[in-house]
Amino acid sequence: MDVPGAYLTASLLLTGCVHLRLPENVTLLAGDRREDYGATQPDWYLLRFHNCTNCSLSGGGRVDGRAQRWVLPQAQRAQDAQQAAGWAGSGRKAVRNWDDPSCAKPEECRPRLVGVVDSTNVTISGVRLRDPVYWCLHVLRSQQVHVSQLSIRGDWDIPNNDGIDIDGSRHVGLRDVEVDTADDAICLKTTTPGWPLEHVTVSDCRLRSRSSAVKLGSESVADMRHISFARLSIADSHRALAIQLRDSGSISDVRFQNVSASTRLYHPSWWGAAEPIYVTAVPRNRSTQVKWGIQGGCE
Repeated sequence: MDVPGAYLTASLLLTGCVHLRLPENVTLLAGDRREDYGATQPDWYLLRFHNCTNCSLSGGGRVDGRAQRWVLPQAQRAQDAQQAAGWAGSGRKAVRNWDDPSCAKPEECRPRLVGVVDSTNVTISGVRLRDPVYWCLHVLRSQQVHVSQLSIRGDWDIPNNDGIDIDGSRHVGLRDVEVDTADDAICLKTTTPGWPLEHVTVSDCRLRSRSSAVKLGSESVADMRHISFARLSIADSHRALAIQLRDSGSISDVRFQNVSASTRLYHPSWWGAAEPIYVTAVPRNRSTQVKWGIQGGCE
């Protein structure tokens, strides 16, 4: 795309071998109608790289989720919704959700911004992701994914606007990434049985979150292993480093090096309590068996 401007678009499916370049003077604006997206929630991304091999998203352009269009328009309705959920005084904005049977959580029935799904050798670099109404970048069941020089900024009053979610994938690298979101900045998880998360490196990143700057879990239905974090700068976050084991998968071989972090306390309805390090293993329900044990040391 070489013609400057802002373009309103429905969901775009990129498959095969596709290279999408967004120059600095190009903005993609996310549609907010149900008909703008796929049949079920797993397909709801503005940009969806699916079954891609050797694909890329690059340039200095902007992808805008337009989260403000999801905020409930009537102040009283927003206030009532906040109070009903224990949000009074939290600053959280009440947002609308679609009424769709494909959503496992009705309170999170909104589209993501960018997805890399069932793909191999995908590069994302240089773009600016802004104002997501739900997860911003989701890497799912993919391998050899390289993310660098990425800037993500979300509204600090919008819930569930995770920066980057790496989910059941392998050989994923994040480098020189800036994330500033209300929900978790970088979250590693496994939501699909039989799809472990492994060989993930995160380095030289600047993170700020009203929740956890870095989180492993809570979705952990498959194992997570061989993960390293290095040279992270974490500022003003409700939690700095968090491990939340809730399901039957295990977490092992995780390494943190050269992490500087400052935390602060926000309203308790946001996830955290100003902990620099937070580790917990609590079964999600009575039928879940959590594997638990800590080995390692400090260098």
